[in-house]
Amino acid sequence: MNTQLEHDTRFGRQGFALPAAIFALLVVALLVTSGFFLANQESRIGQSSERAGEAFRLAETGMNEVLALWRPAQANLPLWEAYNGCAECQGNQGDGEWLVTVTRVDDQLYLVESTGTITQGGFLAGATRTLSRMARGGTIDVVQPNAAVTTQDQFLVSGSATLDGNDTNGGGSGWFMSAGGVCPPASGGRPAVLMNEGANFDQQGGGSDILAPPGVDPVTFDDEITQESMSVFDAETWNGLTSMATISINASGPHSIQPAVNSDGACDLTNNLNWGSPKELTGGRRAASLACQNYFPIIHITVPGSGNRFQINANSTGQGILLVDGDLHLNGDFDWAGPIYVRGEFTNNGGTGVYGGVISMGAEISSDTDQYVSGNAEVTYSSCAVSRAIAGASGNLPLRPLANRGWADLSASAF
Repeated sequence: MNTQLEHDTRFGRQGFALPAAIFALLVVALLVTSGFFLANQESRIGQSSERAGEAFRLAETGMNEVLALWRPAQANLPLWEAYNGCAECQGNQGDGEWLVTVTRVDDQLYLVESTGTITQGGFLAGATRTLSRMARGGTIDVVQPNAAVTTQDQFLVSGSATLDGNDTNGGGSGWFMSAGGVCPPASGGRPAVLMNEGANFDQQGGGSDILAPPGVDPVTFDDEITQESMSVFDAETWNGLTSMATISINASGPHSIQPAVNSDGACDLTNNLNWGSPKELTGGRRAASLACQNYFPIIHITVPGSGNRFQINANSTGQGILLVDGDLHLNGDFDWAGPIYVRGEFTNNGGTGVYGGVISMGAEISSDTDQYVSGNAEVTYSSCAVSRAIAGASGNLPLRPLANRGWADLSASAF
C-alpha cells in the first residue's frame, strides 16, 4: 500500500515538471520574441523618423530653391492659379525628390507649398512632408517721367525728329503686343520737354515736331528741375535701382540689342544684349520677339573712362528700365518701350522710336548744346510703356518670405 502511494506521488510530480518546463520555455520564447519585436519596432520608428526628417529637409530645400530662383514674371499668374511647371519647381536630391507649387493669392502675395518625398529605401520609401510659406513679390520704387524728355541741361531738336508729350498705348502695328487689358486708357499727356528755367531749348529747321496735349506747353520750363531735385540721380536711389539690375554692362562704343532664344526656343535670359521685345518683329527675329515679349529686364550700363558713350546701333529693340552711368547715344532704328535714365548726356538720331520717357541729368548748364534729338527720331511719352516696364521688371525680382506668420507645416503625418 505504501509502495503504491509512493509510486503515485512520484508519478504526479514527474507529470507536473514537464508542463512547467514547457510553460517556462514558452515564456522565454515570448520574451525573446517580444524583445525582437520591440527592437524591430524601435528600429523602424527610428528609421521612419529619420526618413521623415529627410523628407522635411527635402521640402525645405525645394522651398528655398524656388524662393531664390523663381520669378513671378515667369508665370504671369492670375489670382488663385497654381503653377509648378518650371524647372526650378522640382528636383531630386539624395534618396528623394521635392515638388513646389506657387499660387498667387493677391497682387503681390504668393503661397509657396513644397512637398518632399523619399523615393528610395524599399518598404521605408514614401515618407513625405509638406511645408508652406507666404511670400511677397518685389516692387520697384522709381521716379516716373513727367514728359517725353526731362533734363536740366540744354537741348536741341532738328531734322524731322518728333518729341511728343501725348500719352499713347502703342506707337503702331505690333507695339506693346501683350498690352491688351494691361494698360489703362491713355491719360492725356505731359509736356514734350520739361527742363530747367535757365537752360536753352533750340529747334532747328522746320521739319521737327514738338507736340503736347491741348492746354499743355510743349516745352515747359521749371526752375525746380535741377541736379539736386532730380532725385532719381541721388546716390541712395540710384544705388538701390542699380542693385536690382538683371543685366549689367561695363562698356562703351556701339552695340546691337536684339531678342534671343536658347536651344529650346525659350527667351534667352543669359544674353546681356537681349533686352526683350516690345513689338512683334518680322523675318528671322519673329520667333525671338514672341518668346521675349514678357521679358522686362533692368539694364545698368556703366560707361568707362571720360569722353566715351554707350551707343545702340540700328535694328535694335528692347524694353524694361534702362539705367546709364555716363552718356547714351541712340543711333538708327532702335525701338524701345519703358523709362530711360541717363546720368550723363542723351543724344538720339536716326529712326529711333522711344515710348515711355527719358530723364537725363546732362551736364552742368552751359552755353553749349550737347544733348539733341535729330534725324527722324521719335521720343513719345507713354504711361503704359512705363507702367508695364516697372511691373514687368518687378516680376523679375525674387519672392521675399513674410517675416511673421508666413511658415507652416501642412503634413498630415510624418510617414
